[in-house]
Amino acid sequence: MNRKGGAGRGNRRAVPGIPTVDKRSTDREATLRRLAACVAAAGVILFGTAAFPAPKDLIGKPAPDFKGASPFGKPVSLSAFRGKVPTVLTFWSIYCTTCLEEMAGLQRLYEKYGPGGVAVVAVYEDADVGVERVKTFLDRSAAYPGGKFTFDILFDGKGEVMRAYGVSRLPTLFFVDRDGTVREVIEGFGPGRELGVVSAIE
Repeated sequence: MNRKGGAGRGNRRAVPGIPTVDKRSTDREATLRRLAACVAAAGVILFGTAAFPAPKDLIGKPAPDFKGASPFGKPVSLSAFRGKVPTVLTFWSIYCTTCLEEMAGLQRLYEKYGPGGVAVVAVYEDADVGVERVKTFLDRSAAYPGGKFTFDILFDGKGEVMRAYGVSRLPTLFFVDRDGTVREVIEGFGPGRELGVVSAIE
């Protein structure tokens, strides 16, 4: 799969309140993108089509359920929010600068509406990094003003959630309504794009 990010991915500009990504990170990111492209190509050769569904194919359909745990061991599942609040689901990596910008925007959204108004679940999809490194990153980020994420973060250790949603670029955001139906998909990132879900929440 091609892990190509949205606008500005790989840009090393600082994200307020979040640790910056160093050159080794961007080099590793490029290697991962090349590897993902090879995997996607292999899927086409073996199956005659893309190995996984496209994210937008899920619009109007029930969001695939999942359950797992955060890097710190807290249970996380999509079904926990069904029938209660709409859910913003995003896929991210510590090596994706624009993912971190989106995460900061989602934190502001979560603080505005609170857990009684919206759920936010950020799925960490790069299992090669290891859960301990993700925990370290989140701890470091929380030490910066505005860098603490209080919404749910799921560590997708086997990539099962990423495959279920057909994610091939980062960040990718899904808006799931109270009934558990996917209503919107946003691939890539631009400043303020996460606010496109506000009208749906209200």
